[in-house]
Amino acid sequence: ADRAWTLDIVDADSTLTACFTRSYGRFARGTGSVLCLSHKAKQRDEPSHRQFTKDWREHYFSSSPLPKIRYFTPREIANFLGFPPTFDMPEHIVSRRAQWAALGNSLHIDAAAAIIQVALLHYLTSP
Repeated sequence: ADRAWTLDIVDADSTLTACFTRSYGRFARGTGSVLCLSHKAKQRDEPSHRQFTKDWREHYFSSSPLPKIRYFTPREIANFLGFPPTFDMPEHIVSRRAQWAALGNSLHIDAAAAIIQVALLHYLTSP
């Protein structure tokens, strides 16, 4: 029953997501949010009502007729992190899992820029 609390399910109206880690797509516990495609599914499958039996992944991620929830694509995660629309993964990172791993634990572009700016300012103004 504890595993029922591990999926951070968000929908199109959500304004926050969990941190996406390099293990996203491999493990459910604490690796990033999943997108709920059906408002009904989100209401019905609150954590206290989720059943985590041996076939839980098939139940929640089944593609027939439409999945109730799905993983975010690497492009969507890159968008969350502020990467420009023109950003493409290096050619040698081709699998979805490898792309998730490459993006995992990344900082938002604006946060990284602010940190670099403060560090450079400190470096340039220190005696």
